[in-house]
Amino acid sequence: MTAKLFKSGQARSLLSAVSRSVELIKADKAKDLIYTVTPFAGGLYATSELDGGTGLTVNPSANLSSLSIPGVRAPYSEADAMLSWFAGTIDEVTAKDASGTKVQLPNKIIRNITVSNASAAEVVAKPKNDSVAFDVYGIRGKKAGTTSVLVSFYPSHSTGLRTATLDNVQVKKDYPVTASLSAGENGKGKTVWLSLLNGLSINSGDETVNGVVRKKQTFGDITLKDLYGAIEFKNYSVYRTMDLFGTQLFVSNVKWTDPANPGTLRIDVDKTLGTAVYVYQPGNAGSRLISFTANVSSGGRRNPSMFIWIRIINRLNRVSPSPCAARGAGRLFVIHLLRWLLKSLPYRFTGLFCRP
Repeated sequence: MTAKLFKSGQARSLLSAVSRSVELIKADKAKDLIYTVTPFAGGLYATSELDGGTGLTVNPSANLSSLSIPGVRAPYSEADAMLSWFAGTIDEVTAKDASGTKVQLPNKIIRNITVSNASAAEVVAKPKNDSVAFDVYGIRGKKAGTTSVLVSFYPSHSTGLRTATLDNVQVKKDYPVTASLSAGENGKGKTVWLSLLNGLSINSGDETVNGVVRKKQTFGDITLKDLYGAIEFKNYSVYRTMDLFGTQLFVSNVKWTDPANPGTLRIDVDKTLGTAVYVYQPGNAGSRLISFTANVSSGGRRNPSMFIWIRIINRLNRVSPSPCAARGAGRLFVIHLLRWLLKSLPYRFTGLFCRP
């Protein structure tokens, strides 16, 4: 099998090609394969320890219809649904031949999942990591103990229904503290348009409109894992579980053009809707934002993303609606920039602020 990439246009030319060798096996050979299900290396969390979702911010009007899956108990509430984020994922069966070579199986071959100890664990519809909508089936821990998991699946007509087992799955009481925290743009200096800052999602990315790149990116994606590692919480689910993991978002090192008249800058999180946005208002007498540092921390693990802004003076704004693209006033811009840098030392400069 070969994939080729060509340059478009009248003189079409081959840019690159990638070839892969694929060996097909007969359906009746599927009966000789060895089937396994990925184990839960860290065990499962006993979600009953959270007393019905303590630490989760719920939305009573949430639509949970996508989690009402045939053969699986529907969630009692949104808090109950969010507890299934902690479920171990059952999304695929792995097959290998006698030599240990992995064999690709068709999608969606799982037919049924059962547990041996219903007091310790249950089968649930596991939500996605960035919404409360169905993603995959999972095994959610309930009370501390052990259980086995039996997965029934249908790899081919020749094999019929087959099974794979996970034995001695541990369900633990250990509180799901933060094990890792990351921000996609951590430690990078960023450039953001001041006119877009108020109400801007902290996870926004830059966008191009009419050939102009609108600078909007700050944190990028924020992800968090607990000690069980059953899910990588991302953006939405990070905000919904902030009280549970002790996650905080805040700004520091805020600098204004007139320090005596600071304006407003903060990060507002709606834990019910799973959103986080900047709130910005200039200060009195036209005092505007120059720079700030945005931070995220969780469970004692701080992971800041640092941003520096430089305000372009008003006379440059009149020359061009986009100061960073101003050409005729380039020399004047450099002079003012150098003056500002000399006054601001010893601060570290890692980016520019462009006011469109």
